[in-house]
Amino acid sequence: MSAATLQRMAEQIAANVSGEGDEVAALRMGKHLRDFWTPDMLAELADCETIACINAATLAGSFAS
Repeated sequence: MSAATLQRMAEQIAANVSGEGDEVAALRMGKHLRDFWTPDMLAELADCETIACINAATLAGSFAS
């Protein structure tokens, strides 16, 4: 999957949880990425150079088991 597609998906997740306050939104986004994204998707996201991708990758990594 392309980095642009992953970025778009991450932005959609962020938009869906944004009304819950920053801390709750960050927790829910990180949990979603951990629960539903494959390791390959997370690795591709971590390689993405945009701020949105970096923030999403950081969240996913913060909640890795």
